[in-house]
Amino acid sequence: MSSPRIGSAGSAPRVVSPTVESPKATAPKPSSKARDTTFDGSPKKKPANLTGGHKPVAIPVKQGLAGDVALLRAAAHGSMAALKLSSGAKAALELIKLVAPQGKDAVAKVMADLEPAVAKEVFQNLPKQLKAEISRETPFGFAPVALRMAQVQTMGNSELAELSESMRLGAVEDLGLQLAVATELAARTAWGKENPELVDYQRTLIVDGKVNFEDGRGAGRTHTSGEIELEPSLQRSPEALAALLAHEATHSHHTANGGMDTSIYNEETAGNVTSARVWSEIGKKDDTQLTADQRDGLDEYAQQWVKFGEDGVQARVATEYAREASRQYKKADENVEKPILSAGKRTRVMREEHAKVTDLIGRLGDDAGAMKAVRPEYVKELALALLRTGAGAEEMKVLGRTLKKLPAEVRAQVPKRLEGLDKAVQKDVLDAMR
Repeated sequence: MSSPRIGSAGSAPRVVSPTVESPKATAPKPSSKARDTTFDGSPKKKPANLTGGHKPVAIPVKQGLAGDVALLRAAAHGSMAALKLSSGAKAALELIKLVAPQGKDAVAKVMADLEPAVAKEVFQNLPKQLKAEISRETPFGFAPVALRMAQVQTMGNSELAELSESMRLGAVEDLGLQLAVATELAARTAWGKENPELVDYQRTLIVDGKVNFEDGRGAGRTHTSGEIELEPSLQRSPEALAALLAHEATHSHHTANGGMDTSIYNEETAGNVTSARVWSEIGKKDDTQLTADQRDGLDEYAQQWVKFGEDGVQARVATEYAREASRQYKKADENVEKPILSAGKRTRVMREEHAKVTDLIGRLGDDAGAMKAVRPEYVKELALALLRTGAGAEEMKVLGRTLKKLPAEVRAQVPKRLEGLDKAVQKDVLDAMR
């Protein structure tokens, strides 16, 4: 996971509780599968906006459009009693009436400033000829993101499913449309229906150009600015994109409401509960557009969610992010002969990553519910993370005392799971468990 430098410089961030049900969320049963992404607090140059940053194309007014504009004018002035519109939609339609002859880019500028629900209402009530002009390239061509977002919200389930399949086949190149489809898939899950404010926040992020596809650490990253970067390989897996975009939007929502939780354990639990819930409902176990590691990760988080609820997600979060921290420690340790990191920075990174591992294990040990959800294979991952970040004998004994809290059937497997480690390390851990 990315280095969680959280909050703005010079001010301590307000701790934001994970966006999950309280008390601990439980899975509704049935379903299956899931994984995580990462977040990154490191300062970065703002990435180029890839979503909707296409040159506007002036579209001439077609024969018959003038009549539709007249209808719009009538609707905006209330002379069409059949149209029952909110005040925001009426005002938007009045403005669109004026800019419609300039083409869909001009219409999109109006809609980009609307709340997502209002944009949907406006799109639904555009006259047929104007809507056809906007949608004439659907589903494969390019269009402004604000229009795509409103358009996808108005689709029926079968139309959305067809568009998702086109995306999986690589036929959808419009990045804004890809993000709109993923958002709508998540919006129609149980998680989306329970979190409409977060879904609308995600829609606004996308329309504002703050979600981009960019190679980097993990499947996704959320910066302290709230901007999100996603792994480009997700573009042909709409369900995985839906889950992981919702995960990152959860982090981004926290940045907009006081800052991410300073604890990786809490913050990543929030993100992974979100992605686990979405993937468990709509994920495809045989999705060939994902790597085996991507699929396995998503599936495992979903399985933990379905079986144990939030406790299961927490057990996996502690294990996965401890392992990730140990990898960053190792990278810093191996930079001795390279000028990439100064000696001081290398030491600081190593110290920070070691602190992450010990904090994660400590929080897991204090969480009785999460301890009941620890899988036997997590035991060795936790031990290796401690060892790889320079833990001494005393810290290995602390791990042993933590493992003592495991369910009896899992505790019985610990000796076998530690095979292959240094004999002294095994002794320290096992003695502390007795």
